[in-house]
Amino acid sequence: MVTMILENLSDKKFTVLIVNLILCQIVCFLIGGLATSFPASTQIVLSTVCLDDRTDFECRNCWLTPECRRIVDLHEPDSIEGLNANNFVFVIKMPPYGMNFSRWQQSLVGVLQIDMVYKTGALLHKVFDLVIHSKLAYRNKKDPNHKWTHYATAKEKRLMKCTYDNKCKIGEHYYNCTTLPLFELDSLHYDQYLLNIRLPVEDENKNQYVKYISNIYLRMVYMNEDFIKILFSLKAVFFPITVGIMIWFWKRIYMLSRPPVLLEYMLIIVSGTMAFLNMPIEFLTLRYHMPYISLLNDIRWGLFYTALLSFWLVFANEHMIIQRNPEGNTLTIYWPYVSGTFVGCMALLTVDFCEHVVQVYNPFLSIWTTPTDTYVAITFISLAGILIGVYFIGLYYMIWKVFENYNTKRDFMPCASFVHRLYYKGVIHRFNSLLFLTVICVSITLASLILSQLRKDPIMKLKIPSSFVIGAYAMWNIYIWTLLMVCAPSQKIICTYQQPLLKQSCFSTCSTQVNFCTQTEFPEPAESLSIQPHESHMLLAHMLCVMYYVAKGKPFRFGRENNSKVAKGDMKTG
Repeated sequence: MVTMILENLSDKKFTVLIVNLILCQIVCFLIGGLATSFPASTQIVLSTVCLDDRTDFECRNCWLTPECRRIVDLHEPDSIEGLNANNFVFVIKMPPYGMNFSRWQQSLVGVLQIDMVYKTGALLHKVFDLVIHSKLAYRNKKDPNHKWTHYATAKEKRLMKCTYDNKCKIGEHYYNCTTLPLFELDSLHYDQYLLNIRLPVEDENKNQYVKYISNIYLRMVYMNEDFIKILFSLKAVFFPITVGIMIWFWKRIYMLSRPPVLLEYMLIIVSGTMAFLNMPIEFLTLRYHMPYISLLNDIRWGLFYTALLSFWLVFANEHMIIQRNPEGNTLTIYWPYVSGTFVGCMALLTVDFCEHVVQVYNPFLSIWTTPTDTYVAITFISLAGILIGVYFIGLYYMIWKVFENYNTKRDFMPCASFVHRLYYKGVIHRFNSLLFLTVICVSITLASLILSQLRKDPIMKLKIPSSFVIGAYAMWNIYIWTLLMVCAPSQKIICTYQQPLLKQSCFSTCSTQVNFCTQTEFPEPAESLSIQPHESHMLLAHMLCVMYYVAKGKPFRFGRENNSKVAKGDMKTG
């Protein structure tokens, strides 16, 4: 009978394997923490208020730079005499101070922070709409200073909420207003960007509270170059390793006379999605403008999470339930569990995918601008949160039951010979260690899912350490490598076929060999048992086995076909 490597691996080799993988995990954790503190950086830039005499703001070749005719104070009567909000353009150059972006920084998110001043005798409504007419242009450092190329234009509505402390009404004070997400660039291909913003007031019902605006700031959020270099380098290293171990694992499966079981299929699927995620296609963004790279990343992450969470369900269920025919199980048996996992992952993927689809067309667009779109997006996220929460609670419960099932196997150990007792104790110990690693991986995955959703909100100032992001990514790879290596079929044959001396031991005759990859309980004792008069200690082992089953109150009888080989008077058929 063919077993998996975990069953035949010695404790020493298993310890060496685990220690090496833990050292690899620690190295990745330290690299992520020492190279850079956080994956992203934030920089706040004050806009320059320029005077614009042109009425056609949508002109694609007309751009205002910070070297324009400035208006120092919007609330100084002499500066704005005879002007209205249509003559004011807020100009922001990114990055400031003559610096340049790097293509390694990958993405750029712009969030507006508007200062609204309190004027005596007038109060703002708490919630109001603000119409923003924005234009975005780009240039490379080799281009002339005056050359700016149009990138995108949009007139979007943002919902703004401002509050004011009624206890402080002496002089002018600023309102406490929410920030407004403005744009998101998923491919930072050019060196410099120029943003022109106008708050139109052609309609009396539009932008009624523009007169309260004092300053407009842009909070830029972009990826750190050092973090991206480390992440891409790890992908370039992990990708061939994952593919190589997958090929090695499948070759061992292919050499068997039986078809692959469900757990082996699931291992191939989850390792395949991990390899797809490791594929370093982001290196192409260093050469080509690929604003759709975020869509591909959403698909890759969605497939990986779906495969990994589905694998854990099958992995836990296969070891928690007594399997009558473990090699005949199919994924359809687990459809109630897998379907819920699939719906939850697809709900999260749908929100991110729709957001990035519209931003490929125009970076100023967003699914969060209208109440209807916001309600639908929140519904999908809430549904995904509920399903994922139920999933992890159920998964922790199933893993706990698996621990209990394997600990109860120790009750069968007195029936085994000393050699077999050591063998099965080692198998149970190694499998419990694998379950412990699974619990750690599940916990970090849950934390990563929650933090990744919170990090996507540009309004929340949430900073996740680089060591956690790099460490979690390395942990998924190392965990999948471990599963592929220890769950692969072993080339060794079990002892009942290779060792004649132990062939008739109590444990090998009272129960068939246990496959810990698909079965969680020792099989029932055989209906008949034959005794060979080879060694006296073997006869003693059989007698101990009989005494054990009699004490348990279980039926036990020896086969009649071999009674002639037993010395007369020694034992009779039970």
